[in-house]
Amino acid sequence: MIAQEKLGVTNDLQLRTIVRLTSGYRINSSADDAAGLAIANRFRSDVSVLRQGVRNAADGLSTLQTIDGGLNNISLLIDRARTLATQSASGTFTGDRAVLNTEFASVLTEIDRQAQAIGLDPGGSFNALLSVFIGGGRTNNNISETTNGSVQIDLSNSSVNASRLGLKGVQALGGTEGTTDIGSSSTTSVQSIAADTTNTGSVRTTGFTEFHFVGPGFADTEQAQLSVNLTGVVDTTTLASAINSAIAGFTVSSSSGQAFKDAGIKAVINTDTTGKQQLAFTSSTTAFQVQAGDRLANALLGNFSSGATGESLNVTRTGAASGGNATAGTIKIRIDGGGLTAAQTLTVTAAGGENQTALTALLNTQLLANTSLVSAGYSVSSDGTNLTITNDEGERFDVIVAGDVGNTFGFGTAELGGGVHATATDVTYSTITGSAAFDNSAAGTATLSIYVEGSENASSETLAVVIAITTTDVELVDQINSLIQANSLLSTTDILATQSGGTITIASAAGTLFRISVDDLATPALKFGDNDTGSVTAGTFAEAVDSTNFINSGGAQATASTAFTRLNFGDDVQSLTFSAKSSTGVVQNLVVNLSFSNSFTLDQTVDRINSELQGSNNSTLKQIVAVKERVAGGTTENIRFLSTLASGFSVSIGDLVNDHGVANTDSSALLKASSQLTGGSVADISSKENAETAVTLLATAVSKLSAIQTDVGKGQNQLQFAIGLATTQITNLSAAESRIRDADLAAEAANLTRAAILQQAGVAALAQANSAPQAVLALLRG
Repeated sequence: MIAQEKLGVTNDLQLRTIVRLTSGYRINSSADDAAGLAIANRFRSDVSVLRQGVRNAADGLSTLQTIDGGLNNISLLIDRARTLATQSASGTFTGDRAVLNTEFASVLTEIDRQAQAIGLDPGGSFNALLSVFIGGGRTNNNISETTNGSVQIDLSNSSVNASRLGLKGVQALGGTEGTTDIGSSSTTSVQSIAADTTNTGSVRTTGFTEFHFVGPGFADTEQAQLSVNLTGVVDTTTLASAINSAIAGFTVSSSSGQAFKDAGIKAVINTDTTGKQQLAFTSSTTAFQVQAGDRLANALLGNFSSGATGESLNVTRTGAASGGNATAGTIKIRIDGGGLTAAQTLTVTAAGGENQTALTALLNTQLLANTSLVSAGYSVSSDGTNLTITNDEGERFDVIVAGDVGNTFGFGTAELGGGVHATATDVTYSTITGSAAFDNSAAGTATLSIYVEGSENASSETLAVVIAITTTDVELVDQINSLIQANSLLSTTDILATQSGGTITIASAAGTLFRISVDDLATPALKFGDNDTGSVTAGTFAEAVDSTNFINSGGAQATASTAFTRLNFGDDVQSLTFSAKSSTGVVQNLVVNLSFSNSFTLDQTVDRINSELQGSNNSTLKQIVAVKERVAGGTTENIRFLSTLASGFSVSIGDLVNDHGVANTDSSALLKASSQLTGGSVADISSKENAETAVTLLATAVSKLSAIQTDVGKGQNQLQFAIGLATTQITNLSAAESRIRDADLAAEAANLTRAAILQQAGVAALAQANSAPQAVLALLRG
């Protein structure tokens, strides 16, 4: 039995040895070495991944080589375009520039086609962050092995076509093709415009005209104001040259100035198919808006009133005829909107008895000392009867007055009062208290007018307060509050009246700003301010707006023009959500919250939005800018969003929410998706001047293309190095697997010989063991 047991062990050894010798593996099943098998399997699997990864890298390398070849072709096309532009830019060229320009245009078209063919056009299949998975990575510092095993080739900023190379872009066109003509043969030529005395009389500095530019990073109070020297400007060529000289000499003293310089805006002369010429501004990278700063500039932008005279940019507010001489006291005049991101209040101290002319002189002194109003183009004038406040830059604004008891300025008046939002007497307030206890010594009706902030151009909410000799202070307050609740507008606010010792206080707990005027009898009287015995009405306004001077850049992505609704109440809030895809295709979002305190006027709202966009430090969202624009033929100003984002963007405008249940009916829960504006610019060499510009653009295009080729070349090198590493890993991992799993053939051969000998010995021993009992049995039989 012992011999039989040992023979079984020998047979098992021989079987395992034969399996290992015939398979070549030491481990043929998990029973052989479970731990070793797990490690070897991981090595084998990694080798499989790496072998496919090497093929992936080889495919990627082939793709990049194809792209590189396409870029070399585009480089040759740029060389041809530069040759044509250089030929056309020569003053001695006597051939037909139209023929050169035709070929030049076809070259730009071919650049676009080849960019699309190699997948590097904006939004193309390879204009992205390309991830080539090769394997061999390990999880480390919370980074997955998949990420560590991938080669990242960033071509997201390497799109190439005529637009990205700066040969196409956006363009703000002054006037209308086929209609506007500032060419030398026109009655509205540059020379005629510059010689028009009405035009020259509108400029701030003799011999200079102004253009204002608004774009991402240079908007609102930080817009770029360009002063152009008109010396030597006699035609379209010298005009464009003078403007570009002003741009080149623009002083950079802030980040907004640098943003304007980086936008690369250039003045060009557009010659349409009819031969008419218009002034235009182009940029290859940045959406923008251009505005005329005076009538001369407005004429150059194609806005004429008659002949070569530019449309007036004056926006005026004119009061009704003067009500009388001033009463001694303080008069405050507040100006809202109109290029001001914060309301400006002027204070005039009347000694008493001054007529409108004398008061206007005092007001003008205060205005000239206010740099915000002066830089925004405001002035005041009076003909002795009517006071006029003017903005000469086409900006719509509002005027409200307080403390003008004699209505000398003709704008009506509100009571002066202190409040939460005022450090002294102010035009508007959230609370105002009567100067003394109300007077009920006689019976009568006092007219209390309440203007909720934001409704200064609408009719006041007039309350007829009946006072009897027997009226108590509690009854009076209850009556005023009942009248407020019965009023459709005032009932939506939290404005309420209270009393203390017979003195009436009207206040808003939520901080809603309002103003009041009171037309009291001598008795009875509510006793607000100094006009208890005067009849003071709300002022009337006459607004003159001629033409728009806001020109957006064609070819840019833009939302539809959206009407603006003020936030009137202290607890009003509204949110805007901006969404846009980054160059890598990742959606970027930004929520901008608007409130009564930061978005009361359109100018404040635009400034708030642009500040939030630039402050996001998001390279995608920072390319969007909010701009104002006037509805054609009207006095309404809207808001629009512009950008050069290739994939476009959208703005979701949420409900205007407050405790009063009032919604923004114009844009409630509205999604504004961008679309491309008509127009845009394309480099051409149809004239010597345009050809000179094209030469400069093409020189820049060479640099831009070189940077793109560098990105592609860097990607090829990355893949070459990755293939080398993967090959080394395959060798080492295969060797490691072999050391664990493969059989030692010499040892196994020895084991096989040993097993054979043991088997023979075991059989012999077994036979010998069986022979002894047989001998005993033989003896027994005998």
